[in-house]
Amino acid sequence: MGSVRYARIDDFLERMPDQLRSAIRGELVSGEQIVWIEQPIPSLYARRMLHVVYFGIPWTAAVLFVVSRDMAKLYHLGWSQVGFDVLFDWLFNLGFFVAGLAMLASSYLARRYAGRLAYLVTNRRAIVVTAGLRGSFSVRSIWPRQLSLLHRRQHVDGSGDLVFLEAALPSTDEKPQPAEVGFFAIRDVKAVAEKVNDLIRY
Repeated sequence: MGSVRYARIDDFLERMPDQLRSAIRGELVSGEQIVWIEQPIPSLYARRMLHVVYFGIPWTAAVLFVVSRDMAKLYHLGWSQVGFDVLFDWLFNLGFFVAGLAMLASSYLARRYAGRLAYLVTNRRAIVVTAGLRGSFSVRSIWPRQLSLLHRRQHVDGSGDLVFLEAALPSTDEKPQPAEVGFFAIRDVKAVAEKVNDLIRY
């Protein structure tokens, strides 16, 4: 059974993008073996941004109305008659419109982003690998001592999220904002939680 398991892991690695595969193989130290490896389910990972999309719909519609009104004003006045204040307002509102488009595209971008992520459980740690631009990548290791409080969110089909911990992110109001660290939008999340628990025990 062990040889079959490792053969499947090697097959999965071979199907991954070159950048992720190289990052993973370069990260493992001597004696470290992959117990489980997966990438997020793109469609499920994209759902994490649906609330942003829903918020972006009325936002973009409202800003589009204002931008259209400003455009009509510019058209009727003529560019030669436009003052700096009117032009500034139009450019200012245009920025909000671009932000609205970004919100509408967030689910699609999250789906694309899922292909740049890899989740691993080894015999030593849990790892999140993210492929960046121009061959760069980032690696986050979660060690057994950090895995004492697992939080599992599971859907009816068995997929879900496995949250390890919350990291504090800086914010403008000087109050750190919590950000979850874990494996998101993965298949058979309960089985993965058991593998992580095995890592904690040993």
